[in-house]
Amino acid sequence: MPLALLQRGARRICSGMPSRSTPAVTNRLPRVLRRRGITWTELARRTLLSRGHLERLRSRHANPRLVVAERVAAALDVPVESLWQLVEPWPH
Repeated sequence: MPLALLQRGARRICSGMPSRSTPAVTNRLPRVLRRRGITWTELARRTLLSRGHLERLRSRHANPRLVVAERVAAALDVPVESLWQLVEPWPH
């Protein structure tokens, strides 16, 4: 089956579902690192995440996967909610 037909079919199937937009998240990670005097390189060492991966977390709109958020929070010994906070709830 051609890819275009598959894509059209997928759009039809998904069109009846409510859309899920990504929730807005406040990223406090850069501020926490600055206050504690921890560099991004040190955070990469503590979390075993690549610097490239951590680069994506610098954005104020960063919305990491839960496993990454938990790993970073554990490395800093803080709750995940102190680093990323949901600004608007998921649509119901």
